Amino acid sequence: MATIVGGSCKWKEILQMNQYEQIVERTAHGQIPTGKGLNQETILKRPGDTRWGSYFGTVTSVISMLSLIIFLMKIIKDEPKNDAARNDAGCILYTAEDFEFAFLLHLMQLILGISYELSQALQRKDQDLLNAIGLVRVVKSHLQEMRDNGFDELLQETNIFANKYDIDIPHMEDVYCP
Repeated sequence: MATIVGGSCKWKEILQMNQYEQIVERTAHGQIPTGKGLNQETILKRPGDTRWGSYFGTVTSVISMLSLIIFLMKIIKDEPKNDAARNDAGCILYTAEDFEFAFLLHLMQLILGISYELSQALQRKDQDLLNAIGLVRVVKSHLQEMRDNGFDELLQETNIFANKYDIDIPHMEDVYCP
């Protein structure tokens, strides 16, 4: 997504303008708080090759900007001049409007959020081994707790997200056959 949007000044500008309009509208309806440093323009972040934190930032920006992404992909999909971008936008649009994608986005945000502090600590040059081991234990405990008790909450959060973006929610009682 970031590659397609970043490849065109026109598409970046469309994204920025729609983001601005969305912030103004949501602020006017009291849906988001206002104040110094709030509601800054966000961008589609590209993930880095090795840093967990960059993936956390990417997933978080996709979640927060999904309506803008879908809007822009619909425009690009209808663009007559660029076949490659049209095809990519169509694939992204198909994926972005799928419940499995929404679920995986939220799952990855949760997992990367839990492991974010450990990731930051392991990158420090002055990290001591005891502190790192303690953080590994904390992350392991949080992940185990999520595994044992967190999926209902995660599924509920994903359902709310899917309803917000008109994503079809599958019947969870159905038998899954890949």
